[in-house]
Amino acid sequence: MKFTLSVLAAAMLCLLSVQGCYVEEEDEQVATSAQAPGQLPPVVDLYRDLAIQNAIISQHTIYPYHFVNNSATLNTLGQRDMAVLAAHLAQNPGQLSVRRGRTEGPLYQARVESVKARLAEGGVDNGRIRLGDGFAGGEGMDSSEIIDVLARSRDPLTHTGSDNQTSYSNSTPR
Repeated sequence: MKFTLSVLAAAMLCLLSVQGCYVEEEDEQVATSAQAPGQLPPVVDLYRDLAIQNAIISQHTIYPYHFVNNSATLNTLGQRDMAVLAAHLAQNPGQLSVRRGRTEGPLYQARVESVKARLAEGGVDNGRIRLGDGFAGGEGMDSSEIIDVLARSRDPLTHTGSDNQTSYSNSTPR
């Protein structure tokens, strides 16, 4: 009788512990159902998306890798970047670079036309933009400025800039 009672008690304990695990597991599923494993919280996604959009706008350049290989059709990345650029350029006039790279003339022209068509679909007035084959982010830095930067990096404690407005000393760094 004692043996039967012990087995019955052990079986009850096992059932209760399994039921308790099941309830905890269910609670965990409810707690995490709003966010899949490895997924960032919505606020983080928002900030990341805004940062990506700002980078696309700042770069304002479509590269050959934005197109399907040997085609004038925009790939998924190109479609996303063009959507961001079209939304921005519809409200803000500016320039857009379509980098030629090693693309042959007829294919490059077809790609430019594809970009123009995407901009028109996005509501961009053709007169509000300048299309070209420039570098990302604008004109860049004058080479004389680069020489000055290199000179300062070699001897930052004594160099005075060529414009005599920038000077360096061994004072406390900022």
